Amino acid sequence: MENVLLLIFLLFYTITDLAFMKIPPEPIPLMVIAGCLLRWHAHTLTWQGLLLSFLPGLLLLLPVAAQKHWIGAGDGLVFLGYGAFAGIEKTLEALFLSSVFAAVWALFLLFYKKQEEEVFPFIPFVFAAELVLRTRA
Repeated sequence: MENVLLLIFLLFYTITDLAFMKIPPEPIPLMVIAGCLLRWHAHTLTWQGLLLSFLPGLLLLLPVAAQKHWIGAGDGLVFLGYGAFAGIEKTLEALFLSSVFAAVWALFLLFYKKQEEEVFPFIPFVFAAELVLRTRA
């Protein structure tokens, strides 16, 4: 159940990120609460583990807070919700794998599009990483 619900949240954010290049923050608390409740129901939730699982999202939000604007904040917010569902280890795996996917895409854009600056959404790579991680498990 938690896998399906996480995929639904990520699919929603992938579609909105691709369509609008923006992550709506309103559903994030629902994502966090749903993840916490499902982990609590599965007896895999500890307060220490929950706080640790929020670290990747908080670290992604640090540069946003330092710049005092919210461009890129959606990625950090989605990773807060992801951490609530998956815990610290799976969240770090997804962050690493999605970063690799995004880096490959950035290299493709750099060499084949010949544009110096290209902005692209990150959450589709998180969704792809989640699919890869789920098929591996």
